[in-house]
Amino acid sequence: MAKIYLHLGMHKTASTTLQRFCHINRRWLHERGVVYPSLTFGHINHRRFGHLLCKAPIADIRAGIVDDFWRSRVSPVLQRIGERTCLISYEGLFSLFWRKDHEERIRELQHCLEGHQVQALVYVRSQDAWCDAMYNQLVKNGTTAKTYSEWVGEALRRGSADVAQGVRFWSS
Repeated sequence: MAKIYLHLGMHKTASTTLQRFCHINRRWLHERGVVYPSLTFGHINHRRFGHLLCKAPIADIRAGIVDDFWRSRVSPVLQRIGERTCLISYEGLFSLFWRKDHEERIRELQHCLEGHQVQALVYVRSQDAWCDAMYNQLVKNGTTAKTYSEWVGEALRRGSADVAQGVRFWSS
């Protein structure tokens, strides 16, 4: 049974920096008993697994798309490492609780992690600092034309700016 640290993010909390460090230092981490698996070629994080779990149509999840990926790509890694520690990192997992169908997706995640000792790592920022960073990123990427006040108001209504709600969700 592997011990799995599941890094959930959240966005704009230096997740990419952590992932880049782990990716670059895989050998060094491995020598110290921590495996940071390369689950998909060319990515420093575990986005393929995260995207399947968080963004795939629920019908695909019910049809076993996440389970297939887990059995074909992740389980062999966990079997090889045995009792060692594995770090899986995808910041999009933090925002899973915003989805209306999150309960079914969480059950699928629990199914995948069954039989392993799991600890969740959640990096957070204060709500105001997170809103500033997230809005700036969206403006930089050209994905919002809203004013800061409009964007924050919408994020608060949706619940996506409620850092405490996300922490409560994942701690339960």
